[in-house]
Amino acid sequence: MRDLAVLVVNFNKRELLVKCLESIFASESTDFDVFLVDNASVDDSVDAVNKQFGEKVTLLLNEENTGGAGGFYRGMKYITELGKYKYLVEFDNDITVEPDAINALRHYMEHSPDVGACGATIIDANSPDYVYEMGAMIDVHTFRLNLPFHQAKQEKLPKESLCDYVAFGASIIRIEAMKRIGYADISFFIFWDDMEFCWRLRKAGYKVCAISSAVVYHNGQTAYHHPLGNYYRFRNKIVCFARHTSDEEFNVLPDTLLLIYFRNMVASINTPEKASAYTHALFDALNNVTGKVVDGKISTLYPHQKWHKMVAGKQCINICVSEGFTQLDSLIETLKNVTNAPIAINKEIKLGQELTVLACPYVLDFDYSSMLLDSECTLVWDNYHNFACDRGDFKAFNEYNDYYPLFKSALYMYVKAKLVELRKTYLKQKYLN
Repeated sequence: MRDLAVLVVNFNKRELLVKCLESIFASESTDFDVFLVDNASVDDSVDAVNKQFGEKVTLLLNEENTGGAGGFYRGMKYITELGKYKYLVEFDNDITVEPDAINALRHYMEHSPDVGACGATIIDANSPDYVYEMGAMIDVHTFRLNLPFHQAKQEKLPKESLCDYVAFGASIIRIEAMKRIGYADISFFIFWDDMEFCWRLRKAGYKVCAISSAVVYHNGQTAYHHPLGNYYRFRNKIVCFARHTSDEEFNVLPDTLLLIYFRNMVASINTPEKASAYTHALFDALNNVTGKVVDGKISTLYPHQKWHKMVAGKQCINICVSEGFTQLDSLIETLKNVTNAPIAINKEIKLGQELTVLACPYVLDFDYSSMLLDSECTLVWDNYHNFACDRGDFKAFNEYNDYYPLFKSALYMYVKAKLVELRKTYLKQKYLN
């Protein structure tokens, strides 16, 4: 009897979905059953799957879009309740897999009975020479994810890595573990649902690992820099930390959260749609507002930004990349959407007709005071698409810390009380279940 199920979750990505399923069925061994949860797609995804794969794929059709979290929840629950599988491999619809990837994941789990979930090594299909992700760590002190192997060469990877989380979109999960801890949290809708699930796994005593012998390719684009992406990531991260941090870690969470929120707001002074998304995320999380965001609540418009004017009339653009900047391809693509000027990397700086882009990890951590910046020809850009491009920006970012104590004093007691209430609500629900 087959003991392995493969689950793919889809929403309106017909061509990528077909490519994903083709790669799954091209595996070295196809001793598994394939399931597809479709989140009410309107692009003929289901018809394309039926036409090409027929009964080889079991379809689970949602009547509405329940997000990645809802899609994985339905598939996880349905497959677990069938009662005949030992492992579940999950993929996003924009993933393609190496022929030996699924076998490598199953082989690892067979020989690692204490592991609840194991992730594949994810390669960005647009940058195949470098690793995008091989598991990640959750840093409770900085409120961030750390990807230890991001931008590493595949040949430099270890065979396995113990980590805090692996992505739902490229991993294998032990069915017995899901029977103990439950499934993806549908209320997250999208983003941080897999982090939250893996946190529950680890609290239940299971290990979470990633391996380099299972390789998959990510072919799509994420909503990382989109206001909706900012909203879901920040909201769900707050909920996750409120639920699962230790008591000691939770005691300092109000301080950490307020500082991160303040920095996000300052860094977003030139992108009000992002600032609005972070604000809605904060107060929705604190008031336990979850699920799919109400249509129109988060702006999805991209207005003409003031740095666009700097590009006009420039004969060329020179990007000076500092250590820690990892979004060069994205930056170049963004610039090309605005200008046809040639783009150079790390060339000699020439003022005047050249626009110099100083690419850094984060605009607030850039040393503005030590540089004489020409507001007509210098743009500071970071990994999160935040930017500074005139003397007002440089001054604001250089002095932002002076205003934090006043900001903190205005919100601290409210945020602390709401976090305590959010934590108690989760613990009470957990006890009742």
